[in-house]
Amino acid sequence: MNKYTFKRLQNKLQKNGVKIERYNSNIIHVESLNTYGLKSKILLPENFNIEEKAINQLLDFSNIAHPDDGHVKCSCATPDFHSGTDIPVGSIVVTDHSMVIPRKKTKGCPVIYYWGEFCCFCS
Repeated sequence: MNKYTFKRLQNKLQKNGVKIERYNSNIIHVESLNTYGLKSKILLPENFNIEEKAINQLLDFSNIAHPDDGHVKCSCATPDFHSGTDIPVGSIVVTDHSMVIPRKKTKGCPVIYYWGEFCCFCS
């Protein structure tokens, strides 16, 4: 798990087509320079470390498509944000179908929240 200083991570991600800026002491803005409109916000205090892998996973997760031709309206991450197996822990994606998808794998069970109701799909 590679954790870098913010400036070093910023330079490394820039080379890979990802722009990352600290908006204020608690919020980071992330934007893909390769995929138009793919942006995210991370609630992360300055003294917390941030991982390159988690940033890339968040942008990949933000690029998901809805089965009914929906799209992602916004994505964000909470202060417990860090890389996961396939998606980052602490990430949230909101689609244009009023569906909020915070996912966290717990013993192989992704947890998905839909508008006002709770569904858990275990494989």
